[in-house]
Order: sequence, then C-alpha cells, then structure tokens
Amino acid sequence: MKNNVLKHCKRKKFFYRLFMRKSPRTGAMFGLAWMNMAIAFIPFFALALFQVMGRWNGFLPFFTIAFSAVLLYLYGMICCALGLERIFHQTYKAKKLCNFLGGVCAWIPPLTGVFLIPVLIQRKRWFGVLSALAGIVLYGISFYCSNTVFSVVFFASVCYLTALSLVQDKYRFSKIFMIPFGIAVLLNLFLFFWHVKLQMDVRYKHYELARLVGRSLNIDDLWDEDATGFSPDKEPLKTLIAKNSDGIDIDFDLHDSSAAKKKLLEINSQHAGFISALEQFLTLPVHYVAHKKSDDGLLMGVNMPELNVLRNGARILLLKIAADPENKQNVERCNTELKKLRDWSLHNRFLLSYLVAVAIERIRINALRPVIARYGYYSSSELKELIGPEVEWNRFLRLAYGDEAICFRDSLNHLQNMAVSADLSTASPALISLKKHLPLFISLHFLRDYDFALDNYIALCKLTDEELSALDKCRKGEFDEKSAQCNFFIVSSMLLPSLNSTIKHTASAMDIRKMALCAIGVMERKNDLSLMPEFPLAALDHQPLKFEKTNDGFRIYSHTADGKIPGEKDIAYYYQLHLKCDCK
Repeated sequence: MKNNVLKHCKRKKFFYRLFMRKSPRTGAMFGLAWMNMAIAFIPFFALALFQVMGRWNGFLPFFTIAFSAVLLYLYGMICCALGLERIFHQTYKAKKLCNFLGGVCAWIPPLTGVFLIPVLIQRKRWFGVLSALAGIVLYGISFYCSNTVFSVVFFASVCYLTALSLVQDKYRFSKIFMIPFGIAVLLNLFLFFWHVKLQMDVRYKHYELARLVGRSLNIDDLWDEDATGFSPDKEPLKTLIAKNSDGIDIDFDLHDSSAAKKKLLEINSQHAGFISALEQFLTLPVHYVAHKKSDDGLLMGVNMPELNVLRNGARILLLKIAADPENKQNVERCNTELKKLRDWSLHNRFLLSYLVAVAIERIRINALRPVIARYGYYSSSELKELIGPEVEWNRFLRLAYGDEAICFRDSLNHLQNMAVSADLSTASPALISLKKHLPLFISLHFLRDYDFALDNYIALCKLTDEELSALDKCRKGEFDEKSAQCNFFIVSSMLLPSLNSTIKHTASAMDIRKMALCAIGVMERKNDLSLMPEFPLAALDHQPLKFEKTNDGFRIYSHTADGKIPGEKDIAYYYQLHLKCDCK
C-alpha cells in the first residue's frame, strides 16, 4: 500500500522551506519586509517598462517585467499571510478564521494593525499597541493625503514591523530576515537623493534659461504682468473681437489695383463695424494684451482671440496699399499701421503670438511689392525706409520660448496634482495605487520630464544666436522623440516636437526682407542687368538668394526647406514683382 502521509513530501518540504519560517513572528516580519522591498522596486520596474514600451512593441518583454514585479510581491504576501495566521491563532483560536484573517491582512496590509492589536493587548505589549495604532493612522493619512518626499506607507510598515517584533515568540528573532527591509530603505533613499539632485539640476537650468531669455520664468510674475495688460474687454478691442470675421482673405493679384479696390469696397460694405473698430484700435500705442485664465487655471488654456483680429487687420491694410500703391501718404500710413499690428503681436510673447507677428511681417513686406514695382515714382531711399530696419526676431523668439517653458511647468504641475492629489471619490483603483505607493516616484518622473524639456528650451535659445543656417539649427534642435518615448515623458511629447520649426518661420521673415531689398537693387539696375547686385545669403540655408526673370517681371527666391527651387505655390520662398515693362 502507498503511504499517503509521505505523498508529495518533497513538494511540501520545498513549500515550507520557501514560504514558512519556524518563528511565526519572523515569517510575518520577513513577509512584510519583502512586500516593502517589492513596493520599493516598483519605480525601477516602471522605468524598465517605459524603456520596453519606447523601444519594442513586443508583448513578451513587457509581460516578463510586469510578471516579475507581481511575482516578487506575491512571495512576500504569502510569507506574511502564513506568519500572521499562526500569530492570530494565539488569540482567535479558530483555525479557519485565522487562515482567513492572515490572508486578508497580507492582501490588504492596513488591516494588519486592526487584527494585531487584540493579540498585543492580550500579551500586554502596550508599546506594540501604540505602534500598531500609529501604523493604522499613517495608512489612513496615505489614503487621504499625498506625500511627495517619502511614502507614508513605508513609515506605516515600520510601525507594523515594530508591533510585530513585540509579539511573544519562543524562537529568537534573526536579523538576517530584515535584509529585504534594508534593501527597501536603500531604494527609498536612492529615490530621495535622486529627487534632490534633480531638483537642484532643474533649479540651475531654470535660472540658466531665465538668463538666456532675459526675464523671469515664474508663472506668478507672468500673471502679475498680465494683469497690467490691455484688457480684451476694453474698447475698441472688445468691438474688434466681436466684429471679427474669418471671411477676410487676400486671394487676388496684389499688382492688380482695380481688383484690390473692388475687394476693398466689398469688405468695407460687409465688415464696416470691424474696419471702424480697427481704425480706432490703430490710434492706440502698442501694449501687451491681457488674457483671461481658463476654467482650469492653466496658462495653456488662455484664450487669445486678438491674434486672428490682428491678422485680419493686416490683410485689410494690405488691400489698402494694393488698391492705391501710388498714394505715398496712404502707403506710408498703412505700412506704419502694419508695423504696429506686428508689434502688438510681438509684445504678447507667446509662441503663437510670435508666429502671428511673423505672418503679419510677411503680409507687410508682400504688400510693398506693387510699390517697389513703381520704382522711379518712389526713390530707392523711400522704398528702403518703408521696408525699415530688421526686427530682433531672435530676441523675441527667446521670449516666446521662455513663455512656452512657463506654460510647460504649469501644465506639468497640473498633471502631477491630478496624479497625486486626485479626489478619491472619483479616482480609479490604479490612480489610488499610485497615490499610496508612488508619490515620490511621480514627483521624480515629472521632474525628469521638466529637466528634459529645459535642456530642449536652453538648446533652442542658444541656437538662436549661432551663426548657422535655419535648417542646420532645426537639425541641431530637433526633438529627441525616441528618448521621450523611452522615458514616457508625456508633457514633453505633447509640447516640444514642433518647437524647432519656429526657427524656419523666423528665417522666412528675415529672408523676405532680404528679398525685398534685393528687388529694390534689381529695380535700380533694371536697364542693365549685367550690373546685378551681389545677393546676400538666405537665412534658411545660407545659400545666396537667386534672381529669375519671369514673363512680366522677375522674382528673387531661395531654395525651399527641401533644397528645391520653389514652385508657384511655395510663396514663402520667393518675392515676385510684376512690371508693366520688360526688364531687358
């Protein structure tokens, strides 16, 4: 006959050696210490998962890391459960009840103190009772409050370990079983000092960026300055915004003054209120436009309705120049007003405002094409005065990058507050778990995101003053999408990818001015093109601007961003003049 007592003896022996200790107290403390070590490893497992998700799409690496993390925690949970059920048996007697309580307390550690207190009271271990009560309180704090330095859960576990160490046991306690807890302490300290170092790095880079930008990058300072701005609720800007329409376009030949007059009359009849408010607005000195905070208070969500107004106003002024290009007084006034609209947009400093200012400058220089085509009626000095000095685009671009950095930090703080301080009544179980176990890691992760972003902003600001072509600057300032994905930098992935493209937009504003000046030089020599002036280098690619005759005039152009000769639709890369007489 088979001996049923010895059946599966080897498996049982392996199980007892792996999960059970002679001392119930040692088993429970070892299990709880191991669970703390597993929790302390979670940030490092998370970093590994970020790398896996960023580099590989395969399920197997992701599953391996996730399964290892769960397995590590489950081992400690089983050890803790087996130790606790033997401890509870001294007080609660009923074996099934003790088994149940041991499993529940290991699965939900905060309950350990609740069921451990009667055991300690029975043995008159009053300091142990106080430790268990302190652990319960700390677990309660961890559930309802956030902490961004050390996890409260960790200190609650220390209290529970202290209480368990005071449970009466006939076996001597071995300190070797506390090695997992020592590892947990070291891991928490490593995260803490990493967090401190990152804070110092971020503070230094923040000051460095503020120095490059030339202004404070604190959001409170921005809102204080914003409060002194020109309110959109004040007249005439309020009416200008209310009367604004997207139906204003400039889809016609600028050199056709009759078409421009017809278009201008049409707009005057359809948008009389807008044009009247625009005339009043243009009498005001240039000022910063104040913005209303969004409902969630985010800088990223501010509404800037004035930008579309400024752009449409520029289109109307372009029409006025095109309708009567020989009226010097009208051309000079409209050109000055276009500069004013450009400066209104530049004073806002937001990146979107900066891009609108670039667009308005392009509109202004393009509006002078029919004026330059009338060389002779206008002298060379008059035309150059109309074009005016070059704007300090790089300085304004740095200011725009600075405001983008403020916006980034504001969005980051908002996202971090949502992740760590969310209302538990509406929070998901996953968010609650993060709130309880990963407050320091969440802060660390967002700091790493901001540190990565600051490196990008600093690099872009430094590039603005380098003697490189815009294309080379774009390549050097290209967003490292791979690093952002591998580190799960959420905010950087949303706000940084297209920042370097603004360098090309800046180059377009610089180049169109150069093209206009070259066009004046060509008009000065149009009777003898053998004396063609030397053309400057394009800001876009540092290649000389090119001259090309057309059927009714000529154009000055640069290569496109792809290095090709611009086609008819690539209007950002050429400046074309239509002449009544041939250039021969």
